[in-house]
Amino acid sequence: MSKTICQRLTHGCVAVAFVSGWFSIHILSWSETLRLLLLCLALGVLVYRHRDRVFANQSLSYGASSILTVIVAFTVTQFDPATASLHFRANQDPFNPVFAISVFCGLLAGVSAVVAYRESLRWSRLPTLDRVVLAVVLGTAAVSLASREFVGLESGFRDVLTTVKTLSYGGWWLAVTRVYADSEWRAGGPVWVGRWVAPAIAVAVLWLPAVVYGSYRTLQVVDHLGEGQQAYLKEDWETAKRQYELAERLNKTVDYGPARDRYLEDLAVLQFRLGNEKEAQALVNRLRRATLDRTDGERKAADIYLMAERWWEAIGAYERVLDARPSQRDQDRLGLAYLRVRDVLGFEALTNRYAYLPRINAQTFDEHVFLGNIQFGRERYGSALEFYRAASEVQPTNAYAKYKVGRALLEQGQIDQAERVYRRVIELQPVFADAHYRLGRCLEAKSDSAGALAAFEKAVEQLPTHVAARSAVERLREGCE
Repeated sequence: MSKTICQRLTHGCVAVAFVSGWFSIHILSWSETLRLLLLCLALGVLVYRHRDRVFANQSLSYGASSILTVIVAFTVTQFDPATASLHFRANQDPFNPVFAISVFCGLLAGVSAVVAYRESLRWSRLPTLDRVVLAVVLGTAAVSLASREFVGLESGFRDVLTTVKTLSYGGWWLAVTRVYADSEWRAGGPVWVGRWVAPAIAVAVLWLPAVVYGSYRTLQVVDHLGEGQQAYLKEDWETAKRQYELAERLNKTVDYGPARDRYLEDLAVLQFRLGNEKEAQALVNRLRRATLDRTDGERKAADIYLMAERWWEAIGAYERVLDARPSQRDQDRLGLAYLRVRDVLGFEALTNRYAYLPRINAQTFDEHVFLGNIQFGRERYGSALEFYRAASEVQPTNAYAKYKVGRALLEQGQIDQAERVYRRVIELQPVFADAHYRLGRCLEAKSDSAGALAAFEKAVEQLPTHVAARSAVERLREGCE
């Protein structure tokens, strides 16, 4: 076989290999699309920089042919469903059009190069890079088969195909590096089939549409996700579910992780709210499996339980997350779950364990009082006072909330303010025994023994079992005697 025939054959095989990628232009993920875009920009810069020599069909360096070989190998791998990132998410048939065409072309071009350039392919004449590449290809092919035999497994059809494809990379390397680095280029024809113009056109014909289509599919996923989120906020559950399912269908190949996490989370919450426990839990487990870090997967599950108001499941999940990787964000959310189930002991254990009060946007009267009680128990009287005052603002005529305000003021030594608050409590609820007792303590602190004794007696009258008030009465009476 002459070098001219080998050059034309290899030239055609390179073009066919790129065109075969059209069979799988729909499988690229968003990350692969982004990678292709960056490579397109880089190649565009290279072609523009060397445009005079490219369009004049002149010889470029050996490095240029090596880059083209890498581009061919990248393409036949990227657009083969069995080796693209798609195969990590769904099992793919290893024998597909891209595989068949690219392997056949690679082996054919490689054999033709061995025949046409046999004199320069002696091992002693090969450059170091050629030796390294061929050693890696042959070694990988041998290991891929021998490793299964070594562990006692029989090599199947899939393993044979993998080995054949690996060997085809060696064929591409020999053919492309020999042909395109040959200073005696003989393949004639118009400029658009020139040595470097034709590969550049082949790359553009495949890569640019792949980038455009991949970007479009990614935007479609994001668009359906946005529509679903709007419907979700409006509590239009059916529309949200339909939009999320459309996003999921497109995302099977796009594999846009942030979108996947969001629609799986919202779909799981929807299923919980619709009473579909089995379907919801399946989505939670799927999200766990899709997350490489186990703790992050558990955190996502906990967030779903929290949004679905499944408080006890959320508590269990957040506790496991905090055991593995403490963070204030998860402490806040665990605290909210404790608050919703009124688990005082759990909330106190959480605050004591991390010496941190979870930041919770309390909304109801009970929630403000609950948090105030937690801080009061921790002797954080200033913080407790803020929560009690917030509770009193929610229910201005609630005597208990004002009583709590007075307790916090009294512990801080603000006697006059506490006295005024307790008098207001007694106006709202005259039979509040402990309010009378606390008022008595304020008056006693101001050296008003008569007023204090009257307040303590009133407390005992209303609640004879009030031990502290009875003791105060006896103490003051003995002092008067």
